[in-house]
This record gives sequence, C-alpha cells and structure tokens, in this order.
Amino acid sequence: IECRGAGRPSEGVVADTRGERARIYPSPELRQGVAEKFPAAVEWQQIGLPAEFFPLLADGEDAFIKPGETTVAHGGIAIEEVLVPLVKIERRTR
Repeated sequence: IECRGAGRPSEGVVADTRGERARIYPSPELRQGVAEKFPAAVEWQQIGLPAEFFPLLADGEDAFIKPGETTVAHGGIAIEEVLVPLVKIERRTR
C-alpha cells in the first residue's frame, strides 16, 4: 500500500529490525520508549512470538519514514495486508 511518513525513530541500535512499517525490539521497555514518541504506532501483542520479540507497527497508512515522504510498502496492519483478491478465469466454449 502507499504509505506516508510519520517520522523516523532515531533509536540507534536499540531496534533489532528497522523496517518502514515495523520495528522489532528486544524488550517491552525499549519499545515503549519509542512508542511514546509515535502515539499512532501500535504496540503489537506478543502472543505466539519469540520471547524477546516486541513489535511496534506503523498504524494505517503510516510508515516510519521522514514526514512528507511517501513509499509503497507492506508489513503493516492495514486491511489491504489481510485481504487477498481472488480472480477466477474460465474459458467459454461455444
């Protein structure tokens, strides 16, 4: 989906993974510190994830890039990330 910049966290090496739509932190405290600066971001629940895997996701069509920039990305929690279109093509016989 096309995403708009909500700001890039300046966290140094705190995040294990630094994507445009998701950041992964090794502890809930580190994630919360960044989440406080990005109130629209979602602190994703850790259910089913590894013990030291605390995701922070960009909300809606936001991305962790410079404000005013746009990008096409995937990996967020927008409805477009969940729905998969299905097209059925059939040949007609005459």
